[in-house]
Amino acid sequence: MKKFLVVTLFLFSTQLFGTPNEKFVTVSLPHGVSLEIPRLYRVLSQNESELIDTATQSIVDLAGLDPVTYNKPFSANYFIDNKTVSIVNILYYPDIEFTQADIANFTPEDIEEIDNYLRESNSDAYKSMSSSVLEWYGTERVKLNGLHALRTSFFRDKIGKSQSSVVTFIRVISAEESFNLTFSYQKSLEFFLKPITERMIMSVKKNQSVSEAIISRLE
Repeated sequence: MKKFLVVTLFLFSTQLFGTPNEKFVTVSLPHGVSLEIPRLYRVLSQNESELIDTATQSIVDLAGLDPVTYNKPFSANYFIDNKTVSIVNILYYPDIEFTQADIANFTPEDIEEIDNYLRESNSDAYKSMSSSVLEWYGTERVKLNGLHALRTSFFRDKIGKSQSSVVTFIRVISAEESFNLTFSYQKSLEFFLKPITERMIMSVKKNQSVSEAIISRLE
């Protein structure tokens, strides 16, 4: 009887959640970057992405922050009742000179300095949108599938009609192939969206660039 119950629960769970291959799809991006996102997320069109880029640049200008050159080739949202409840996008920063070796050698003091700067700049940015950072979770160095990255997370207040959300930045410093992934989900749906977000973060991969390979051989 107990064995039958275990088998029944297993079959129920596989029907409810499906296998990883059914629920997630691998997205291949420039510079050998890839990640897995849920199939239920919708990739934004070029016009939608350009609108978000324009809004982002306006926010940076209004907050008085230094402009940074970036390219955004991908953005996807999850909608419920035509309302965005989760976001994932990637920005590339071709002007970065630091490498994976540099981030691997960051001291705790370096990371603290970066964290303080990010906290101040994000607070200023959200103030310009009549919002605020409600709770700052901090910045830490993490390793994702061999990649050294900086992970920054915080909880922000609602913006306009959007609800308060948890935001996570994954910054991978890799010279001209450096990129930043942004993951955001509605706080009220954290029970469902947090594990999905963590699953996406853990799937981030990047092939080693030619310049990184040469540097690693010289070290």
